[in-house]
Amino acid sequence: MCVAGYLRKCIRGLWFQLKGISVFALVPILGLYGLLPLMNYLAYRFQDVSGMSNMLYDNILRMSQYFIPLLSVWWILFVLEHYVEEPSHELLYLDYRLKLGELLLLYVGFLMLMVPLFVVYTRIFPTFWWLFLKLAVLNLFYLASAYCAAYISGKLLPAILLVLFYTLYVIAESATGFTEHHLLPLGEMIGPEFLEGMIAYILLALVLLIIGGIANYLYPERGGGPD
Repeated sequence: MCVAGYLRKCIRGLWFQLKGISVFALVPILGLYGLLPLMNYLAYRFQDVSGMSNMLYDNILRMSQYFIPLLSVWWILFVLEHYVEEPSHELLYLDYRLKLGELLLLYVGFLMLMVPLFVVYTRIFPTFWWLFLKLAVLNLFYLASAYCAAYISGKLLPAILLVLFYTLYVIAESATGFTEHHLLPLGEMIGPEFLEGMIAYILLALVLLIIGGIANYLYPERGGGPD
C-alpha cells in the first residue's frame, strides 16, 4: 500500500508539472513520431534514388542515438527545474526529499513511448532490439548526468549544458572523425559486444545517480540551493 500510495502521489505530481508546461510537453512525442520518421522516410526515398542499400539502416542507427537520448531528458529537465529553481520549491520536499523515483518514472514512461517505434524498426531490421537496449542505457546516462549536475550546482543550466554538450560532441565526433577512439561508438552492438561497449555507461550512470542522490538528499538542508 505504501508503494502504491507513493506511485500515485508521484504520478499525480508529475502530471501537474508536465501539464504546466503546456504544448512543450509534446516535444518528445513529436520528436519520436514526427521528426525521426520524417528523417527515416527521406533516407528511404534517397536510398531508392541513389541505390545505396544501407541508407535507411544507417539513418535509423545514427539519428536514434543522436536525438532519442536528448528527447528522453526533455520532461526530466522541466521537472528538475521545479525542484531546484521554482519559487518556494522547498515546499516540494516536505513529503520526501529524494526525487529520483519520479525521474525514473519519467525514464520508464519514455521507454514505453519508444516501444511502438521500435516494433516498426525491428520488423525492418530484426537486430534493432539491441539498439533499443543501447538507447535504454544512454537514456539512463542522460538522466543521471542531468540529475547529478542539477543538484550539485543547485541550478538547471549546468544540467542542460551537460546533455547538450555531450550530444553535440558525439555528433561532431561522428561527422568529423577527429578522434581515433569514439566516445560513443554508433555502430550496432550485439551480444557480448553490447555489454563490452556499454558497461562503462552503465557504471558511470550508477555512480552519477548515487552522487546525485546524496546531493538531492542534502539539498533542502542547504536552504534550497546556493545563492
